Amino acid sequence: MKRLICLALLVILSSGSNHLVGEEGSVLIKMRGTLPLIAQGTILAPFAVPQTRHGANELIRKALRAKEGTLVLDLSGGFSPSLAASEELADTIRRYKGDKEVQVLVENISDPVAVIAAAADKVVVADAGLIYLSGLSFNIDHYTGLLSKFGLRFNAITSGPQKTAPEPLTIEKPSEAAITEYKTLLEGLDAVLISQSLRDNWDEAQLRAMRAAAPQTAALAVEHGFADEAVEPGAYLLNLPHPSRELDGAGPTPDLNSFPGIMKWWSEMMAGPQQPRHPAMVAIVQLEGTIVDGDGPLDQGMITAEATVRLLEQIQGNDRIKAVVLRINSGGGSASASDRIFQAVRRLDADKPVVALFDDAAASGGYYIGIGAREIVSHRGTITGSIGVFALFPDLSEMRTLMGVHRTALNTDPRSDLFTTNAMSEERRAGIKHLVMDMDKRFQGLVAERRGLEADIVKGLASGRVYTGAQAANKGLVDTIGSLPDAVEAARKAAGIDQPLPIEVYPKPQGLSAMLGLGPMSAAPQWLKVLGEHQHLPKVWSWHYLPDVR
Repeated sequence: MKRLICLALLVILSSGSNHLVGEEGSVLIKMRGTLPLIAQGTILAPFAVPQTRHGANELIRKALRAKEGTLVLDLSGGFSPSLAASEELADTIRRYKGDKEVQVLVENISDPVAVIAAAADKVVVADAGLIYLSGLSFNIDHYTGLLSKFGLRFNAITSGPQKTAPEPLTIEKPSEAAITEYKTLLEGLDAVLISQSLRDNWDEAQLRAMRAAAPQTAALAVEHGFADEAVEPGAYLLNLPHPSRELDGAGPTPDLNSFPGIMKWWSEMMAGPQQPRHPAMVAIVQLEGTIVDGDGPLDQGMITAEATVRLLEQIQGNDRIKAVVLRINSGGGSASASDRIFQAVRRLDADKPVVALFDDAAASGGYYIGIGAREIVSHRGTITGSIGVFALFPDLSEMRTLMGVHRTALNTDPRSDLFTTNAMSEERRAGIKHLVMDMDKRFQGLVAERRGLEADIVKGLASGRVYTGAQAANKGLVDTIGSLPDAVEAARKAAGIDQPLPIEVYPKPQGLSAMLGLGPMSAAPQWLKVLGEHQHLPKVWSWHYLPDVR
């Protein structure tokens, strides 16, 4: 009898154990927005921020480790990620799903959403949904006709014919060099998109046929095998395998019913959310936006040189951080700011290994920063390269004439007015051209040195040419194609550490005090805040215009 009881208990415990490993139930994650690297809070709601790319991937990994047997990604409510973001989410699903079933609920299927859907076991589409697999297009507007109506023109001095960033402000339509570059980049991105969008039961011919007939209804998507089932979203969500729950990544609800709870909530509001302190970890440094001189927060769509260098120096002095992943999403910016950050990356890498990860874009100044790392990992759909420099100067002489303004220019030397808004003279153009080419020579030299390439090879890859991550890997501009886990593993191995390490993301979210300008510099006099920024000096930009991919 005792044996029978023990056997019965063993059966019960075994059945309970099976439930825990994921044979029943479902977990739901709603994906919304564009998944930026860095979320931007507001003063009124500093922590009510949109999903970030890292946060979304962490949610998926958490769900794939959960006890439930089914993961449902709801992409039906305003979800519009970039190609690189979609590529990373799909990689996370394939990398960690194991035996768990992954379903994707979609409403309007765009090309980036199709990349995520291709990694799922089941794709369900809303009854009234649309499938718009259309491929890619660049729309490039030129503004010289509009600007001429106001007497405004721009002069551009570039380091090469493929450095076409200023063209929309300087000529009426794209040059042949620009058209060639855009077509090459478009074809490269499309090849990545097609390879990532194919489900197991599809081939390229079927996908191109869908594109040719776009847009299509949900019924046609099911008929052609792109989706498995058309559903009414509300009923579908109600009928998920039970027990079901939703993961939203939100923190615990603050305790506002007690004085200690209120004080804790206020402290967190002022200082920002705190991350656990690990004895050893890998730091993920996220840089997103235009690279600019001066100082300022790193979560406002800009990569400011002062703040970035300061952050890298803090990480260098943090003994708990054993390795660093520098995650870059930038089309470039100020050449001087890019060089300052590059030098800080080199100093950091000399102390602890730094691996760069290229996201949507790491072009021009973004690439400049990236080559400071000892290894570069790139997504396939990253836009990178654009090795070159340009300077863009407005000519307001005709505008002044139209407005009845007469200007008298007095100079002590031939190039005293080099950076004015006067009409561009040959003397001015020659001086600026010399500056641009000298900076470009330095840029190319650093690429050759850091990437181990011959100078002639770099010269052929430069002049502003842009590449996808896949093309850059073939040309030696990046080391490998991969995602965040690959970059973290490379950094950890470079540090000589065999076991996995926790990660900590920088810059950390700011508290309300920083957003209100109540930091340690708030009481400083104005002259001290602006000292050294030299806002009156001209800027020479190494940024490449990246047309919207629609």
